[in-house]
Amino acid sequence: MKKNIILILTLISIVILIMSVSIPENQKFFNINGTFICDKLPFSTISFDEDNNSTFYYYYCDPNIDNAQREDKGTYSRKPDSSSNYIINSEIFDNEVIHFDGKKFEITIDGKVYTFKKNSDNPTIIILHEENTENENHE
Repeated sequence: MKKNIILILTLISIVILIMSVSIPENQKFFNINGTFICDKLPFSTISFDEDNNSTFYYYYCDPNIDNAQREDKGTYSRKPDSSSNYIINSEIFDNEVIHFDGKKFEITIDGKVYTFKKNSDNPTIIILHEENTENENHE
Protein backbone atom coordinates (compact mmCIF):
# COMPACT_ATOMS: atom_id res chain seq x y z
CA MET A 1 0.00 0.00 0.00
CA LYS A 2 2.82 2.41 0.89
CA LYS A 3 4.59 1.58 -2.36
CA ASN A 4 1.47 2.44 -4.36
CA ILE A 5 1.11 5.82 -2.62
CA ILE A 6 4.78 6.65 -3.18
CA LEU A 7 4.50 5.59 -6.83
CA ILE A 8 1.37 7.73 -7.37
CA LEU A 9 2.97 10.77 -5.70
CA THR A 10 6.12 10.33 -7.78
CA LEU A 11 4.10 10.12 -11.01
CA ILE A 12 2.07 13.21 -10.08
CA SER A 13 5.29 15.12 -9.34
CA ILE A 14 6.77 14.12 -12.69
CA VAL A 15 3.63 15.18 -14.57
CA ILE A 16 3.57 18.56 -12.78
CA LEU A 17 7.25 19.09 -13.55
CA ILE A 18 6.77 18.27 -17.24
CA MET A 19 3.75 20.56 -17.47
CA SER A 20 5.54 23.50 -15.83
CA VAL A 21 8.56 23.16 -18.13
CA SER A 22 6.44 22.80 -21.26
CA ILE A 23 4.34 25.95 -20.72
CA PRO A 24 5.33 28.51 -23.37
CA GLU A 25 7.13 31.59 -22.00
CA ASN A 26 4.39 33.94 -23.21
CA GLN A 27 1.75 32.04 -21.22
CA LYS A 28 3.56 31.95 -17.89
CA PHE A 29 2.08 34.01 -15.09
CA PHE A 30 4.36 36.84 -13.93
CA ASN A 31 3.24 39.05 -11.09
CA ILE A 32 4.72 42.53 -11.42
CA ASN A 33 5.68 44.07 -8.08
CA GLY A 34 8.78 45.86 -6.86
CA THR A 35 11.28 48.43 -8.12
CA PHE A 36 12.71 48.63 -11.63
CA ILE A 37 15.63 50.68 -12.99
CA CYS A 38 16.85 51.61 -16.46
CA ASP A 39 20.51 51.82 -17.49
CA LYS A 40 19.75 54.57 -20.03
CA LEU A 41 17.80 56.66 -17.50
CA PRO A 42 20.05 56.53 -14.42
CA PHE A 43 17.87 58.77 -12.23
CA SER A 44 14.57 57.12 -13.13
CA THR A 45 12.82 54.32 -11.29
CA ILE A 46 9.47 52.64 -11.68
CA SER A 47 7.80 50.99 -8.71
CA PHE A 48 4.75 48.74 -8.69
CA ASP A 49 3.05 48.47 -5.31
CA GLU A 50 0.57 45.63 -5.38
CA ASP A 51 -0.30 46.05 -1.68
CA ASN A 52 -1.33 49.70 -2.17
CA ASN A 53 -4.28 49.19 -4.56
CA SER A 54 -1.95 48.39 -7.49
CA THR A 55 -0.32 51.81 -7.38
CA PHE A 56 2.35 52.68 -9.92
CA TYR A 57 5.12 55.25 -9.34
CA TYR A 58 7.45 56.69 -11.98
CA TYR A 59 10.27 58.85 -10.58
CA TYR A 60 12.25 60.88 -13.09
CA CYS A 61 14.31 64.03 -13.57
CA ASP A 62 12.51 66.85 -15.37
CA PRO A 63 14.95 68.44 -17.86
CA ASN A 64 12.63 71.44 -18.23
CA ILE A 65 13.01 72.43 -14.57
CA ASP A 66 16.72 72.13 -13.70
CA ASN A 67 16.46 68.31 -13.71
CA ALA A 68 14.21 68.43 -10.65
CA GLN A 69 13.06 65.06 -9.36
CA ARG A 70 9.41 64.44 -10.28
CA GLU A 71 6.84 61.76 -9.56
CA ASP A 72 4.12 60.39 -11.80
CA LYS A 73 1.66 58.28 -9.82
CA GLY A 74 -1.10 56.12 -11.22
CA THR A 75 -2.53 52.63 -11.26
CA TYR A 76 -1.82 49.41 -13.11
CA SER A 77 -3.74 46.24 -13.81
CA ARG A 78 -3.19 42.94 -15.53
CA LYS A 79 -4.61 42.86 -19.04
CA PRO A 80 -7.61 40.50 -18.88
CA ASP A 81 -6.57 38.32 -21.82
CA SER A 82 -2.93 37.94 -20.78
CA SER A 83 -0.82 36.35 -18.08
CA SER A 84 2.03 38.87 -18.22
CA ASN A 85 0.78 42.04 -19.94
CA TYR A 86 -0.13 45.03 -17.82
CA ILE A 87 -1.89 48.34 -18.47
CA ILE A 88 -0.51 51.48 -16.81
CA ASN A 89 -2.59 54.62 -16.32
CA SER A 90 -1.22 57.92 -15.04
CA GLU A 91 -0.72 61.50 -16.17
CA ILE A 92 2.23 60.46 -18.38
CA PHE A 93 1.14 56.93 -19.32
CA ASP A 94 -2.35 56.64 -20.80
CA ASN A 95 -3.34 52.98 -21.13
CA GLU A 96 0.31 52.05 -21.81
CA VAL A 97 0.63 48.27 -22.27
CA ILE A 98 3.82 46.61 -21.07
CA HIS A 99 4.90 42.97 -21.26
CA PHE A 100 6.65 41.75 -18.10
CA ASP A 101 8.77 38.62 -18.57
CA GLY A 102 9.50 38.13 -14.87
CA LYS A 103 12.73 40.16 -14.94
CA LYS A 104 12.21 43.21 -17.17
CA PHE A 105 9.79 45.15 -19.36
CA GLU A 106 9.96 47.77 -22.09
CA ILE A 107 8.06 51.04 -21.93
CA THR A 108 7.80 54.05 -24.23
CA ILE A 109 8.74 57.39 -22.66
CA ASP A 110 8.74 60.56 -24.78
CA GLY A 111 8.63 58.48 -27.95
CA LYS A 112 11.63 56.31 -27.03
CA VAL A 113 11.57 52.68 -25.86
CA TYR A 114 13.42 51.93 -22.62
CA THR A 115 14.06 48.65 -20.81
CA PHE A 116 13.51 48.61 -17.05
CA LYS A 117 15.03 45.70 -15.13
CA LYS A 118 13.93 44.46 -11.74
CA ASN A 119 16.15 45.83 -8.98
CA SER A 120 14.13 44.77 -5.93
CA ASP A 121 11.07 42.73 -5.05
CA ASN A 122 9.99 45.61 -2.82
CA PRO A 123 8.52 48.82 -4.24
CA THR A 124 10.60 51.93 -3.52
CA ILE A 125 8.49 54.91 -2.50
CA ILE A 126 10.26 58.27 -2.59
CA ILE A 127 8.84 61.22 -0.66
CA LEU A 128 9.41 64.31 -2.77
CA HIS A 129 9.32 67.75 -1.21
CA GLU A 130 7.92 70.35 -3.57
CA GLU A 131 9.34 73.83 -3.21
CA ASN A 132 6.80 76.41 -2.14
CA THR A 133 6.13 78.45 -5.27
CA GLU A 134 3.49 80.69 -3.76
CA ASN A 135 4.23 84.33 -3.14
CA GLU A 136 5.11 84.56 0.54
CA ASN A 137 4.76 88.35 0.59
CA HIS A 138 1.48 88.99 2.41
CA GLU A 139 0.76 92.66 2.00
